[in-house]
Amino acid sequence: MWLLLGLLGSMTALSASDLFTAQGFGAGNADDTDDDPQDEDDDSGAPNGFSGIATGFPDDDPGEVADGGQGATPPSSDVGAADPPSDDPAMGLFDGLGLRVHSSDVFPDPEPDTFQTLAGDENDNTLRGAALDDVIAGNGGHDSLAGHGGNDWLDGGAGDDSLIGGDGDDTLLGGAGNDTLIGGLGHDLMIAGSGDNTVMAGDGDDTLLGQAGSSFLNGGNGSDLLQAGAGNQLHGGAGDDIFLLPGAMPGADGPAHILDYAADEDQIQLSYDPAQGLPELSITFAADTPGLAEIRIDGNVMATVANAGTLSPSDIALVAQTGPTS
Repeated sequence: MWLLLGLLGSMTALSASDLFTAQGFGAGNADDTDDDPQDEDDDSGAPNGFSGIATGFPDDDPGEVADGGQGATPPSSDVGAADPPSDDPAMGLFDGLGLRVHSSDVFPDPEPDTFQTLAGDENDNTLRGAALDDVIAGNGGHDSLAGHGGNDWLDGGAGDDSLIGGDGDDTLLGGAGNDTLIGGLGHDLMIAGSGDNTVMAGDGDDTLLGQAGSSFLNGGNGSDLLQAGAGNQLHGGAGDDIFLLPGAMPGADGPAHILDYAADEDQIQLSYDPAQGLPELSITFAADTPGLAEIRIDGNVMATVANAGTLSPSDIALVAQTGPTS
């Protein structure tokens, strides 16, 4: 499945009816907490290779518990799927900015007996996975989601949420609200939604995608890619990092701010629409702040770079967008 990640609207529109719910989860109850240990005796006979887990959708009764059953299917074409472009069927675009993301990085490819799902509701939910490849959706409310072990997929949905991936190569989507995303170990994909977010990747070669707002993105250890949203603060951390500036910035939120650029390790890239021609790139230095460079496109400040040294336009790589742009 090829996924077009626009402004994440399709990604965060999941509801409890879009996902499985694990056995013992009381759908619809206020402030739900669900621990899903591995040693539960789940024998649902779930279809499509999802054996060894309890599946099923709750009734309209708010006190109904999903107790497993037949016929549940994973989210597919109704969750933001699109036909792939003919030149590259395995990849998708994030926001038309030229950063390509595998659909398999966003929706995990489950193996039998290793996959489970949990879904919250409009209340404040606490949902914890186990050592499996978990799919956990908080939906509405101020939720706390933890994947623990495995390659997990966590979507906070609306509200001010806390997402912790733990071990494994995890995908974390903040959704709307002021969220905290913590990747932990592994090579994680972390997508901040609208709002003022804190995104901490931890160890591993991670990908952090920001949107407009006063968000802080920290790559931690490893060779990370940090895509800026307007107004974001970017800290790559240790390793050879890439700071990607989308050509559509900055807007009302102002420029992005690169806090720890190291010329001998890191790269700054600027994506642009080749249909519009090469942008006019220039570098100026702030008169009142020593070492602070301003990256300008057509005279407008796109980003500032702290401790920039002798940063010049030749140090910035121009990257043409490819594929669809809308």
